[in-house]
Amino acid sequence: MIPALGRYLVLALAFFGLPTVAPAQTGTTGVRGVVRSGERAVEGAEVGVVDGPGRAVADHEGRYQLLGISPGEVRVFVRAVGFLPQSRAFVVPAGTIIEHDFTLQKAAVSLPELRVEAALAKPARLAHTTRYDDFYRRRRSGLGTFLTREQIDESTALRTFELLRGLPGIQVTWNPPGVAGTQVRFARCSTFPPKIGIWIDGVKQPSAHQTEGGRAATMPGSRRDGDMTKELELVSEVWREWLERLDAVSPRMIEAVEIFRGVAQIPAEFLDDSCAAIVIWTREGGKASR
Repeated sequence: MIPALGRYLVLALAFFGLPTVAPAQTGTTGVRGVVRSGERAVEGAEVGVVDGPGRAVADHEGRYQLLGISPGEVRVFVRAVGFLPQSRAFVVPAGTIIEHDFTLQKAAVSLPELRVEAALAKPARLAHTTRYDDFYRRRRSGLGTFLTREQIDESTALRTFELLRGLPGIQVTWNPPGVAGTQVRFARCSTFPPKIGIWIDGVKQPSAHQTEGGRAATMPGSRRDGDMTKELELVSEVWREWLERLDAVSPRMIEAVEIFRGVAQIPAEFLDDSCAAIVIWTREGGKASR
């Protein structure tokens, strides 16, 4: 048993946070105690001698026991994932076990630098805005064809209709003047000229499917009067008006384009009597996303 004076000394040392001396087996030299964070034991904390042999791992109660170290002055460290490491110097007499508890402080976790491009896979320049959110949302659906600003800038298109060249299900015919002009055919549109809706910044553009007198254009040769020349002129005029509306915005002014090649692809917000739709978002527009 520890003499009464010895017990008082142990209590005093513990009260002031100093290491205490515990009885040990003959020849045993070491340090033992508990590793905590607040009131919680830190299981798995590693305790060892700095620049020397000897390692111990705290159990589920946070208890460690570092035995068999060389007597004299030693520095003991403790470390655990998520906590700031600590070390403490002790003078351990031969054949003595020093009692010392460690209290660890949680460490702030430093994460690697992240490049945020938003959940909608928007480019970094738009990641912290809500502009064009619906464009990127519809793009994720996989319905339709979507051209981004980067793709448009990489293209050699001088007119907006040229962006449609090479897209699946679309045929662009650039005829010389006087031969019905340039035509854009959508495979899923059976009418001629096809009813292709044009939207700019969420606003439907006036239809070019009718003449000023309200007569709809029809397939050449289908009119009863047989006036082929007049019919060709009518079709050519419809195409000209349609292209003018499409080319109202230069490719260098466009932020994004959505092309829906059939009624089944057209989203509800752009669905009308058209059999296909081309939706253009300008670089100055897109603030009020649709």
